Amino acid sequence: MPLAKIKVTPAKYNPFISDFRHYYHIHIFEAKAEMWETGAKLSPWDKDADGGYGAITIPRRREKYDGGNWITAPKIGDVLFYKDCLGSECVSHEAVHMATNYLRFKNQLLLTDQIDDNEEKLAYCIGSCTRQIVDNLYKLRIL
Repeated sequence: MPLAKIKVTPAKYNPFISDFRHYYHIHIFEAKAEMWETGAKLSPWDKDADGGYGAITIPRRREKYDGGNWITAPKIGDVLFYKDCLGSECVSHEAVHMATNYLRFKNQLLLTDQIDDNEEKLAYCIGSCTRQIVDNLYKLRIL
């Protein structure tokens, strides 16, 4: 059972998007093994060779045909975090995956239809830069 569950709407605070229906559930786990067990139920991805991921974004899209229209379920994915991986680098890395998946879904970002190496490179760069900026803001007592 997750330690916490949070609902995140990617369009919130976004001046370019006015559709606030779609969201992710963020799950925080006390133990990595429990997170991996949940991840295995939601995704075919395996743990990394170095012992396993500390966080993972699992996009999903569910649609049904109703009255001549395709209707998309409001939940568009889950993000799993191990509680010791809640630093700015890991959080921003997963946020990139959430954002790119959401924008692909809305046809407002033209990347591939899967999380790929280019997106991973972007996520790691953003995570690293974010971590360095935030760490220094704390050191300078600005935050």
